[in-house]
Amino acid sequence: MYRRVQAASPVHVQYVRSELATEQGREQMHRRISMAARDVCGPMTLQAAGGVKYVAQNRQCFAEAREAAWSQIDAMHTASLAE
Repeated sequence: MYRRVQAASPVHVQYVRSELATEQGREQMHRRISMAARDVCGPMTLQAAGGVKYVAQNRQCFAEAREAAWSQIDAMHTASLAE
């Protein structure tokens, strides 16, 4: 049975600020963030996760990880505009 393992350290997703200026760049960033969140949070299907409880936990983790990543990006972007 699969169990989600919390990452011991943050996962870093690299990007160039100019990527966020285009729709294609934002889509690529969204995919990279989603892939990193899946790696950290574990599978989100019943068969792969091994139970409804784990599916729910992993999906919650995935949503929170993506939200946290975009919040960090927004904060860095806002800070760079203030400089």
